[in-house]
Amino acid sequence: MKRGSKNRITARLLAVCALFAAAAAILSVTESAIPQLLPVPGAKLGLANAVTVFCLYRLPKARWAALVLAVRIALGGLYTGPFPMLYSAVGGFAAFFTELMLKRAVRSDLRLIFLVSAIGGAAHNAVSLAFASGVARSGSLFYYLPWLLAIGIASGAAIGLLVELVIRRLPPKLKN
Repeated sequence: MKRGSKNRITARLLAVCALFAAAAAILSVTESAIPQLLPVPGAKLGLANAVTVFCLYRLPKARWAALVLAVRIALGGLYTGPFPMLYSAVGGFAAFFTELMLKRAVRSDLRLIFLVSAIGGAAHNAVSLAFASGVARSGSLFYYLPWLLAIGIASGAAIGLLVELVIRRLPPKLKN
């Protein structure tokens, strides 16, 4: 790559992404190891999404946040296995692209991170449920949709508020 190119990868940015991916993987694996706390089968709080949302707002490009998400899913898959990793990828990237579009629509307004994250949580659960329903070839799983949407919205909003608090207390975006 040419020196001074806008698309160059710096060692610092790569190291920061690796640290974020490791933190997200630790949160994901920890959450997987905790006994089911929520009353709906398969429902989780989505703590690792806090890292993804943070990266989406703080890293210089959305592709770096997507890389952090992909590495987190791959690392988590080493612990959970290939099938849960596939569900995580489907839901995680559905949430990511939903959050990315919403972030751009609200012009990165920090006051709306809770809303972006809440809708991302709902997208994660809805798409994961649709995927599971397709795999199981059964529409009966949609019985859980209202519960999963409520959990996704509530936990997503809480995660978004947490990320907003953290972002407001840190210096400006990481530069490339």
